[in-house]
Amino acid sequence: MLGYGPSIEAPLGSHVLLTIDAMFQRLKYTKVQDIYWGTNDPTTAADERSHKQATENTQARLFDIPLLVHYGNFKPDGILKHFYVAGGGTVRIASTVRTTNNITESDGTLSNNTTPTPLSKSTVLGATVAVGFRFIDDFNIKVTPEIRYTHWMGITFGQDSTQSPRNQLEIGIGFSR
Repeated sequence: MLGYGPSIEAPLGSHVLLTIDAMFQRLKYTKVQDIYWGTNDPTTAADERSHKQATENTQARLFDIPLLVHYGNFKPDGILKHFYVAGGGTVRIASTVRTTNNITESDGTLSNNTTPTPLSKSTVLGATVAVGFRFIDDFNIKVTPEIRYTHWMGITFGQDSTQSPRNQLEIGIGFSR
């Protein structure tokens, strides 16, 4: 997924920086289910059971809001001057879930509905750690490549075959002024 959004930062000391981001992402997935019922005769080559196929196409909006404390500027010069570590918490808010279900019955008839996939939790908390570099040029433009890991304390989608991951690794780059 590709996310984007604004960031606010506040210096808390010469080596400490507090940041809050509002990252927007679009979630999309397709789930296909083959549903069988009845009894299959094991003495035949064909499957005699009734069968239908359901295809679910779901889209949602995710807003991740991390609040992180950055500690850096380990050396007065060199690459470690730009290196930092960060930690804090993240809130994920899921909204605008849209689902289209296309169903093909065993006799070939087609049907569909737009019943949204239910959310397990619309708001989930996570613990986040990060490492990165912070480069500032002469015009005060900041470039921040970063790797973040978040462990979510719950799941957004928790159905039989559609489980939100509890662990998330992100590679990002920020540009700010």
